[in-house]
Amino acid sequence: FTVLVLAGIPLRFAFKHILLVSPFIIILALSCPLYDKSPLVVAFGPFVLQISAGWMRCFAILGKFVVTMLALIALVSTTRFGDLLAGLGRLGVPKLLIIQLGLLYRYIFVLIDRAGRILRARAGRKMRNLGLKPELKIAAAMVGSLLIRSIDTAEHINIAMQGRGFDGNWRSLSESRIRRSDIWFILIAVSFILLLYLFVRPVLQ
Repeated sequence: FTVLVLAGIPLRFAFKHILLVSPFIIILALSCPLYDKSPLVVAFGPFVLQISAGWMRCFAILGKFVVTMLALIALVSTTRFGDLLAGLGRLGVPKLLIIQLGLLYRYIFVLIDRAGRILRARAGRKMRNLGLKPELKIAAAMVGSLLIRSIDTAEHINIAMQGRGFDGNWRSLSESRIRRSDIWFILIAVSFILLLYLFVRPVLQ
């Protein structure tokens, strides 16, 4: 939460994206109390709570999911994708995987643009509802058209990249370096994780 607030990212924006990907995790977490009903006592100072192990596991899954998603949203919202790829390269991630991630990230926007054009063309020619079966046939034709156009677009992009001398290396005008603020952030994050491990873990055991 602190990183999101300092970065100026609205919490509403963060939780909106968490809700979009949360249904599967919620179903998984709510299934835990159904098969694990063994009693468990949680004590935190003067407060004592008796709860089943299934509910404790449910809260743990939801908590880890929310924290992980908040960290991911904070990372993606405050760091350029090119810097993320450069960081992955310094961490020893294979070069081929980094190239695939970079091209996938850029091709996604090309596909979204192509799909938007097809949908706008369809909306401009649609005069009435045709029923479920004809609509499914039209949707299948639209997907096929998008696939063919994406292959053609990929070939043009490949030719353009080769013409500009792309050899598989991502080049940047500025060299990324570790700053003093980055070191402080790492130290604070590691200290916070250690405090959680030392003080919260014994309570949950």
